[in-house]
Amino acid sequence: MKVYVVESHYGYFDEKRVVLNGIFTDDKAADDCAEKIRTRYRTAFRMGDPTDNVEDWMDLSLSDFGELHEMQKDYYESIKYNGTIVNEYEMSRHHFDIQLML
Repeated sequence: MKVYVVESHYGYFDEKRVVLNGIFTDDKAADDCAEKIRTRYRTAFRMGDPTDNVEDWMDLSLSDFGELHEMQKDYYESIKYNGTIVNEYEMSRHHFDIQLML
């Protein structure tokens, strides 16, 4: 049985981190998931820092401020984003055991 793990890589040197975005049994679903993540960060990076375009902070509503904060968070995360890959693993059908370590 093959499983496909979608991984996103962030950071440089000592600050590298890997985020597991999903585990799939269908390669097309894994590829779709990876492409959505790539598009999200590509778009956020191209748009730039959204706070650069704010003229008057006092005119922002609380919901606008929250949305702006989320967009800014995506932008700064996109700067550290290195890419998303899909890894394929062959797993024995009878010994399928997943342990999450927190």
